[in-house]
Amino acid sequence: MSESSISTLRDTLLRLSNSIVNSLAATPYNSHKTSNISVKAFLEPLLTSTNSTINASIKDFALACALLSSSTHANSEFLSWIPDHLSSLAIASFFELSQAYLTVFDDRNSQKVEEFGLDCNLVPVQKRLLLELLPEVLPFLKDGIKESAIDKSEESDEFSAASSIFPVRFAILTAHQLRWFVTQIDYPHLGKLCGWVIPCALTAVDHWSPEVKEEIVFVLCQLEVASQCVIKFLHWQKQESCL
Repeated sequence: MSESSISTLRDTLLRLSNSIVNSLAATPYNSHKTSNISVKAFLEPLLTSTNSTINASIKDFALACALLSSSTHANSEFLSWIPDHLSSLAIASFFELSQAYLTVFDDRNSQKVEEFGLDCNLVPVQKRLLLELLPEVLPFLKDGIKESAIDKSEESDEFSAASSIFPVRFAILTAHQLRWFVTQIDYPHLGKLCGWVIPCALTAVDHWSPEVKEEIVFVLCQLEVASQCVIKFLHWQKQESCL
């Protein structure tokens, strides 16, 4: 890869980020009355990342797109202000970046995807960057959910202590991001990624917030469907080999 190709990728990322930032700035937003945490303030640093590495900037951009895209399936009052056109822009922008990324890092991406035991030829082009990001994104999201979970080792006011250090609203937003990433992975690929997804899902299920738990129910359902599909496929293969 050349410096010019990486520079072109950075320019693409900047253009896509600016487009979303401009649309985000034009979108009316009122902070939730029970929280002093702004979802816009949560998103903006991810879209205006000044990370020195292109990989870190791409990860931040992906996290922002995941949250904006989540409003299409979420009933959360925290995301209800996001209009459909902004969600669609986020999805389209991430997929465009995915294609641009492969023009520069195709070989590296192929290696990363194959490390999961997946065949790159069977993975849609627009999903390959997402798969490469999972080993970085999922532990990051897991830690984000865990930050506001109740620490069972504390004998004092566990609930208020956890909430004051890391507001539960962040955990709810993180759970939406986690759901989006997992639901983007199609059969049969998700079955081979359970080792990454399950620890995150279990952390979220153990959280005290009902809204965090609710989002993870969809993740667990997705995992169950993927597992059942893999089992049926293996059973079919076994029957075919016996013929």
